[in-house]
Amino acid sequence: MAQVTWDAQCSATGTGKASSANLDHVANVRVLVGVVSLGTVAPRSVTVGGVSMNCIASVPNAYYTCYLYGLYVSAAGIDTVTVTYKASTRHAWVCASFVNGDSGSSFYEGMLTDIGSGTSPLTSSLSVVAGTTGRLIIGVTAFGTQDYSATTITIAPGNGETERSEADLAGTISFCAISVHLEEYDSDGAHDVKSIGTDDTLGLRWMGHAFALKPSAAPTSTNFFLVF
Repeated sequence: MAQVTWDAQCSATGTGKASSANLDHVANVRVLVGVVSLGTVAPRSVTVGGVSMNCIASVPNAYYTCYLYGLYVSAAGIDTVTVTYKASTRHAWVCASFVNGDSGSSFYEGMLTDIGSGTSPLTSSLSVVAGTTGRLIIGVTAFGTQDYSATTITIAPGNGETERSEADLAGTISFCAISVHLEEYDSDGAHDVKSIGTDDTLGLRWMGHAFALKPSAAPTSTNFFLVF
């Protein structure tokens, strides 16, 4: 089995009904999008090149919710990734594509979701168990301030992971700040996926998902025997 590896990324933030960015990717990729919304209203749609993505998981924490979407895209190209809402919503999202991943509906393993809160800097932690050789562990974690503040949250990997995409929407005197990032870790062993959120306020909340992208199955050889 080939190792699942990162290909490309894009990200965006918004305060209206939609936001978009272009993803320049190769052929046969698994595209993931992580969205954090202020409130509990889910995106109306998340699309790649006009094709709807499937919502894999969601987790709320007080004032915000973190959503995870996935789609397998066969053709290479520069596709527009668009997140839409029914009404104006403060949101931020990250997107990344990966090669050598399973193209089927069971493309991930070990899915975890959790939430937490505390003072800045705040570390999130999600423990992914050991699994398939060639997989790639993914963490999608969002942070938000506990109070209205004109601040910006920054996120960093907390346990040797590599960050692939981050989107930060600054707060105001009337709205909380929100941020989300996507990170990866190459291991078929167990790993604690950690992220560190930092801002200049006293309190933060986090919510996130951790799982592993499974590699595509190796071709099965077939032997033919002729009997005379």
